[in-house]
Amino acid sequence: MHALRSFAPAIYRALYTSALTAFVISVTLSARAQSPLQLTRTAPGQFALTVPTTAGIPYRFQSSPDLVNWSYTPLAALGTGSPTAHPLTSATPSAFWRVAEFPADTAYKPLATPGPFTVAPFADETWFDSARAYSMPVRIYAPALSHGSGPFPVVILSHGLAGSIGAFDNLSAYLSSHGYICVMIEHADARPDSRIERPKDVTFALDVLLASPANPLLAGRIDATRLAHAGHSFGAFTTLALLGARYRESGPLSPIVQFPDTRIKCGVALSPQGATTLGLFSGSWDNITRPSLTMHGTLDSAPGTDDPLTRRQPYDEMPAGNKAHLTLDQGEHNDFSDTGISEEGDRFSRWYFPATLAFLDANLNNDPAARAWLDSLALTRLSAALATLETK
Repeated sequence: MHALRSFAPAIYRALYTSALTAFVISVTLSARAQSPLQLTRTAPGQFALTVPTTAGIPYRFQSSPDLVNWSYTPLAALGTGSPTAHPLTSATPSAFWRVAEFPADTAYKPLATPGPFTVAPFADETWFDSARAYSMPVRIYAPALSHGSGPFPVVILSHGLAGSIGAFDNLSAYLSSHGYICVMIEHADARPDSRIERPKDVTFALDVLLASPANPLLAGRIDATRLAHAGHSFGAFTTLALLGARYRESGPLSPIVQFPDTRIKCGVALSPQGATTLGLFSGSWDNITRPSLTMHGTLDSAPGTDDPLTRRQPYDEMPAGNKAHLTLDQGEHNDFSDTGISEEGDRFSRWYFPATLAFLDANLNNDPAARAWLDSLALTRLSAALATLETK
C-alpha cells in the first residue's frame, strides 16, 4: 500500500488583530515558548509586523476576518533565526493574522526521482466502448507486481490536441515510482466534436477500471476512492470539464453544457484555456469546488491562445479551497509534455513533476506533510522562482 507520511503540517505562532487597532491577542498555539509578534506603526496607514523566526524553517502568514475562516497570503519566507519585519497596510481587509511555520517542509521530499516503487514495464491495450462504437488505445504504468495489490490511487491522463498515449510517459513513470497507477488514454480528436467526446472517454475509462479489469497491473489493485485526472492543453480542458467546468455546446448562443464525473476527486490541468476558447466563457469555472492544480508558462502561447496569462484564468475564477497554480518562468506550451522534455531536458519537469505529486499526495492520500509542502510554497524557494506556486 502507498505509505502515508505523518509529519506535523504546521505550527501556528500567535494571533493578532488588524493594524487598524494594533491590539495584540495573546494566544500562542505552539507548544514551545515563543517571543510575541510585534505590530508597529511605521507611517500613516503603514505598519510592520515583526515575526520571530526559526532558522531553516519556512513560514507564511494567514489572515482571517473572524478567527474561523483562514486564508494564506502570497508571502512565504525561510526563517533566519532572527526577528523579521514584514509590511502591512491599513487597507488589509482581514481583521486577524497568524503566522504558520512548516517543519514538514524540510521532511517531505517529492523531488526524489525515481520514487521508492519499482515501475513495471508499461502495457498497451485497446478498450472498446460499445455504446459509442469507439476503440480507445490506452497505456498503463503501475508499480511492479512485487509491491503487492495496494490498493493504489489512479491517475488518468489526457494528451493535447491530436496527441497520443505516449504524451506523458515520463510523468506517468515518475508518478508510478511514487505509488500511483497511471492510465494514459488516446482521444480521437478527428471526431465531429471532441470537446463533448473527451469527457465521455474518461468516464468510459473509469467504468472499465472499476469493473474488474483483467490486466494484472490493474486487477484487484485499484482504489476506487482515490481517482484523479490530469491533462495538457486540450487534455487540461478535459480535466476541468470533468471537475464541472461549463462551456457552450457549439456557437456563442448555443446551450451551455457540462460533463462532470464525481468519481474524479481532484484534477491537474497543465496549460488550460481561458475564456473565448473552445466555448469557454468568463464564469465557466466558478462552480468547481473539487481540488485542482493548474499550470501555465510565461511564454505559453498556442494557436487560439496568444496571451499566456489567459491560461491562469480558470484558477483565478475558481472559488478558493484546495486550489493551486504553478507558473513556469520562460515556460512554453509544450514544456508541459514529453515534447518539452525531449527539447529542454528536466529544466521544467524537475519542478512541475513534484508539484503534481505533492498535490496528488495531499488530495488523494490525505498526506498532511504534502499539503504543508504545498502551503509553504517550498517549490518557489527551491526553484529560485523558476516555478512559482500559489495556493488559495
